Amino acid sequence: MSGDRLANPIAEAALLGALMLENKLIVELADVVSTGDFKEPVHGRIFSAMMRLAAKGKRADAMTMRPIFQHDQDCDHGAYLDQLVDNAAVVAGAVSIARQVADLAGRREARQALHDAMEALSS
Repeated sequence: MSGDRLANPIAEAALLGALMLENKLIVELADVVSTGDFKEPVHGRIFSAMMRLAAKGKRADAMTMRPIFQHDQDCDHGAYLDQLVDNAAVVAGAVSIARQVADLAGRREARQALHDAMEALSS
């Protein structure tokens, strides 16, 4: 997992768990957070799979997504999905968690833009 101070992999995981527990939140939060907002690549892949399933009107939970991740080593061949849904209490905070994930992504983007500008000035 990332050591970047502008990333919170625990919040990312909690958000994914909340979305799997309460699928109606996927549609509600689609305008708040996007696949690219997840710092951890595996979290982005999980969120993307959830969005694809939701777009088809299908349930996106640990059981239905396990076949999608059966060959994904970063997802422990789907077993990681079960860990994400361990804390049902996160559902209540899903909106604020989604906002935090999106905010951190915006800050990482701004930091990268500043870094790129400084590199351009020095060369």
